[in-house]
Amino acid sequence: MPLKFVLDTLDALPLATRDLYTKKEDGKYHLVVDGDHPDTAKVKEMRTNNIDLIRERDDLKGALAAERAQLAAFEKAKPTERITVLEAALALEKIARAEAQAKADRGLLRDALRTKLLSAGVLTAALDVALDKGEFFFEVKDDAVVARPDHFSKAKPGEPLTPDEWILGAIKEHSYLFKASSGGGASPSSSLFGHASNQKVLKDPTPQQLGDPATAAALKSGKLKVEYST
Repeated sequence: MPLKFVLDTLDALPLATRDLYTKKEDGKYHLVVDGDHPDTAKVKEMRTNNIDLIRERDDLKGALAAERAQLAAFEKAKPTERITVLEAALALEKIARAEAQAKADRGLLRDALRTKLLSAGVLTAALDVALDKGEFFFEVKDDAVVARPDHFSKAKPGEPLTPDEWILGAIKEHSYLFKASSGGGASPSSSLFGHASNQKVLKDPTPQQLGDPATAAALKSGKLKVEYST
């Protein structure tokens, strides 16, 4: 009688053949042979292949899901990123435009004041100092030089200060910045302040001397006057 490979019980077998079987974990009796049953080997091979395929499939699914998530996140963030970049570029452009406009306005202001100051006899060495003082009082609006807020005319109360009136005041207040007048035999300082006969003379002063507070005070009080060789 041929022997079956797997039996639920050994009761129907002769005692002589029962030793040919061994009980497995599944509770059944398996025929002891040299090597696995051919079908069992195929089952194991198929099972191994299936496990490998399942793992490969799961890995591909995981990678695909990660790529899709990354793509979705990128697409979602891309508009925001672009807007941020554009806003930053626009802000930089506004800053650059404002700086360029401020530079152009400052150049226009100083050019306008420079012409008037030179006509009024400002010293060449003191020109930049005078221009710096003028920038405190004036600015450029719509390509025109106008007085800054709260700077009004003393001669015409309520009206804005004009560059010409400011220069006249600067000649009186900062006489050391201007050349001495030769008209009528009197210097601007003597005509304005009435200098004493013992007035000292500072000939051909340097910009450093003119900028010295003591020199400025002496010039303003009439104790000192400036003369130039040429």
